[in-house]
Amino acid sequence: MRDLYLHPTAAYIINHGATARPVATTARERKCLRELAAQVAEVAALPRQRRTERLWTEHNRLVKTRPIFAVYPEVGWADLVPSSALTIETPFWRNQEWYLRHLLYRIRFLRDDFVIKPEIVSAIDYRVEHADLGFPAVFDSVAETSAYVARPAISDYGQIANFRMPELVVEPGHTEERYARLREVYDGLLDVRKKWCCYFSVHQPDEAGRLRGIQQLMLDMYDNPNWLHELMELLTQAHIKLYREMEATGLLTPNTGNDYVSPGGMGFTDEFPAKEGGCRLSELWVHGVAQSYSELSPEMHEEYGIRYQARVMELFGLSAYGCCEPYTRKFDILRAIPHLRSVSVSPWCDLGVAADRLKDKTILSWKPNPSVVLLEKDFERVKRYLRDGLHAARNCVLEVFLKDIVRLEPWQCRRLTEYCDFMRSALGD
Repeated sequence: MRDLYLHPTAAYIINHGATARPVATTARERKCLRELAAQVAEVAALPRQRRTERLWTEHNRLVKTRPIFAVYPEVGWADLVPSSALTIETPFWRNQEWYLRHLLYRIRFLRDDFVIKPEIVSAIDYRVEHADLGFPAVFDSVAETSAYVARPAISDYGQIANFRMPELVVEPGHTEERYARLREVYDGLLDVRKKWCCYFSVHQPDEAGRLRGIQQLMLDMYDNPNWLHELMELLTQAHIKLYREMEATGLLTPNTGNDYVSPGGMGFTDEFPAKEGGCRLSELWVHGVAQSYSELSPEMHEEYGIRYQARVMELFGLSAYGCCEPYTRKFDILRAIPHLRSVSVSPWCDLGVAADRLKDKTILSWKPNPSVVLLEKDFERVKRYLRDGLHAARNCVLEVFLKDIVRLEPWQCRRLTEYCDFMRSALGD
């Protein structure tokens, strides 16, 4: 299985030891890391990085700039930067080596609008007791690609009495040790910034799908609506409780820079006060998602989803909504989401309808179909598909994110570079 973790800047990337203890480096390891860090620092100092950062900031303010595009290979990173390319064996530092090499791969082969800054994230340690809400997940199978089959956790309505509210526990743990080790290795090359590594997700619909199973969840909406509303209320209270506890620590750090804040978007904005820490939720981005509700009617999606999610999302300053689920018939219900700034338009959503409904009032976050981009051997057909999409959304505040990539053959690795070359040309960059 290709183990992934969610990096606050780079999104889902390969895990080679991200949470391992940061033991002291050997002289050889330190030399390797500093050589790579020097190359990253050189890339981060390029004028293009500052220009792109300004572009993101204007774009996130709904200024109609040229469309932004970025690639997030996710599981496919294992084929682009394979473990065989690594030289360090110590887990924590091996993970650092991979991270630096993947940044250099980006600038050499992708050259998209992902912003590389001269810094390394050092996580602030915390854990969440009862993160499973008292219902541990049971998997019948897990594929190498991270796909899985899970059993519903709640099979009887009476089990709701076992619901446990999450509890935040801040653990100094290795926070200071990690910070000191990283500063020692990267001194004079890259800044090391303490970061509260939390992706603020509002996902009661998908949590309900995990607890009941998606098929049973849909039956509950007809057969047991009162019980389901009780469950959705508990899930909403759990979200609010946990995020308020995080805020109360005074340790929250901004996600308004080169931070992954929605399915592809970077958080650059000048709409909140500049801070290093002590952020309030109202100064941060949040992402709402409801993939389990893809096939629901707009009315039921609103009743069992948006109505509850909006109560959590109103705590935050800027909202993004959606992932793979289509919103072709649902754009009206999204108006109830507080501070909505970006909406995901997946391959299963009608791009023309999305463009007509969103226009320049909300960012249209288009996700081209990776099967078209990466499996179609005739690249001319891929170009036509992309041109058609860019034309359909020409009047929108548009961002284009290629993601949901599982495995790449060598020719598909080269295709990613071709894709980025085409997008730069098509967008006039």
